[in-house]
Amino acid sequence: MEEEKTNLKYERNKNILNKGANMKTIKENFGNIIMSLGEILIGILLLIKPIGFTKGIIIIVGSILIILGIINIVKYVTSDIFQSIKEQSLSTGLIFVTIGLFCVLRTNWFIITFPVLTILYGIMIFIMGLKKVQWSIDLVRLKRKHWFIVGLSAVTSIMFAIIIMNNPFSTTAILWQFTGIILIIESILDVIALVFETKNK
Repeated sequence: MEEEKTNLKYERNKNILNKGANMKTIKENFGNIIMSLGEILIGILLLIKPIGFTKGIIIIVGSILIILGIINIVKYVTSDIFQSIKEQSLSTGLIFVTIGLFCVLRTNWFIITFPVLTILYGIMIFIMGLKKVQWSIDLVRLKRKHWFIVGLSAVTSIMFAIIIMNNPFSTTAILWQFTGIILIIESILDVIALVFETKNK
């Protein structure tokens, strides 16, 4: 009887520790999960209305930069002179305002140069794919059962990156839609991998 109580107490403590470890892992990966969900949303919007969505995002980013620039300029004027010199807030503010105005007033420039930006995005995906290769190998070495999910994500990342960098598409809109599909697939695989990682810790 006493032994059964001890075993029950041990199992209860073990479950509490496991729940604590899982919560800690969720907190550690919370930012990555939110980012992945955000990428899924962006991917869906790129599929629905690629050009309009891209223009809207560029204008929003430009507006935010203008606001941040004005805040930095005001901060430079109102702060202590030595603090202002140290923080370089005037130059930072002017740079933000300039880039922000360019985004708002020259949105079409980004649309025209999107294929070049997409190639840079392809290079970034390729690098992330190589990192995922190590991640999947690390999981194999740790004898984790979900290594194949990360491995699949690595293969798809590298494959999609090569397709994007070669850009076989006839129009920019199709390229955007393909980019949206990539974002959705990659993000879903990343979320699944993070969920499995949480369960196995």
